Amino acid sequence: MLGDDNMYVASVLHRMGLVCSGTEDSEYHALGYFNECLSIRKSLLGGNDLLVADTLYASAVVLSRLNRYESSMERYHEALRIQMAASQDSNEVARTLSGKSPFLSAPPELVLALITFSKLQTSHTQAWECVTAVTG
Repeated sequence: MLGDDNMYVASVLHRMGLVCSGTEDSEYHALGYFNECLSIRKSLLGGNDLLVADTLYASAVVLSRLNRYESSMERYHEALRIQMAASQDSNEVARTLSGKSPFLSAPPELVLALITFSKLQTSHTQAWECVTAVTG
């Protein structure tokens, strides 16, 4: 019988997260699956395994879609740290960097405004007014 701290369970949770991600109404379910998977993988493999980085990356994408930019960036950075430690020339590093590209090309003021408003949980109207004011 499979226990909660089993790599097969973690793999199934990761795949369930992938299936749910990209579906507008299921992003929160996807994030839950990825968080459960991440917990299992970290407990079994430690915090420096490429499978952990894979789940961090997938959850960062979902967090970005949910407009939780600061949490998304934290997970992108953690995934990148793991990937860079494993190999400087890996495809995973390139994928993670390309996933971060919207943040890298945005003006720092815009990113700061988005992070600030996600923290304050202001209304979309207030956030849009601020973004418009910053970007002109």
